Amino acid sequence: MFCLLGCSVPGTPGPGEKRFSGPWAAEFQEAYGKAKDEAIREILADGEISELEFSEVWTKYTSCLAASGVRITNVEFDGSTESEFDPGVTPDAAREAETRCSESSGEYPVGMLYHWVRGNPMNEDESVIISACLVDRGLAPKGYGAREYEQDLPDYPSFVNTPEDVKIYESCRIDPLGLQARSAG
Repeated sequence: MFCLLGCSVPGTPGPGEKRFSGPWAAEFQEAYGKAKDEAIREILADGEISELEFSEVWTKYTSCLAASGVRITNVEFDGSTESEFDPGVTPDAAREAETRCSESSGEYPVGMLYHWVRGNPMNEDESVIISACLVDRGLAPKGYGAREYEQDLPDYPSFVNTPEDVKIYESCRIDPLGLQARSAG
């Protein structure tokens, strides 16, 4: 690519723009560049999301959802959620509310980045760390790796046969590095 002054490569900051560093720099860079709200840009600006910053965004998000008749009933360590909705609220209306509330509150991208960084601080390959967890927990056979894990998706691998197997598998998918127990203690 041939550039004159002021030209930048797509996905990289131009002259005078915010630059991020660290394992999640590219993701923060992209989110910062796309953020339309100055308050969200301020949260993202230091390349970290504190519990307080996340909590403020989460409160706005869940309040917005509640006003639309949608309640979050469970939140996993990785940020995945379960919800229920008031009578008369259709699944399509609930999805629309989730999208609208996520954007208006900043839950996307703040919540997404908060959970990604909290669960995988060094931004390791998810397939690698999940497959290693499955082997370490004794569920997957030795030699089971990222490629085998990816081939098994979106279904459960053949070695997941019992409710206890499902529990171990989901635990590795949600928290492959076992950081939830460390953050709770």
